[in-house]
Amino acid sequence: IPLFVLGDWVLSWFGADFAEATAALRILVVAQVFNAACGSVLLALIMTGHAREALPGLAIANLVQAGLAAMLVPSSGATGAAIAAATGTVAWNLLLSFAVRRQLGLDASVLGRAPHTARP
Repeated sequence: IPLFVLGDWVLSWFGADFAEATAALRILVVAQVFNAACGSVLLALIMTGHAREALPGLAIANLVQAGLAAMLVPSSGATGAAIAAATGTVAWNLLLSFAVRRQLGLDASVLGRAPHTARP
């Protein structure tokens, strides 16, 4: 929350040019809050022997992020890069959250709903 609210002030410590990236910082902060709210879905899959199930979600998210970066960075600069990175972060967290639920029957998010029956 402090970085979201005081981002322009914090970035100004590094020079006036950095303060222009406040929008990008706020976008990345929101993405990291979403990342934290989803829980450690990648680690849960890897530590339970389901690393292969994580690969498609990570691949899709990286392709989405790379595609968005290629489209947005030339016209929007740092803000476009932040949008692409945030979208990639949200995408892989959603995809891996579904994989954790499907493979392990767990809800790793902060909501922590009741476990489901995992697939054998």
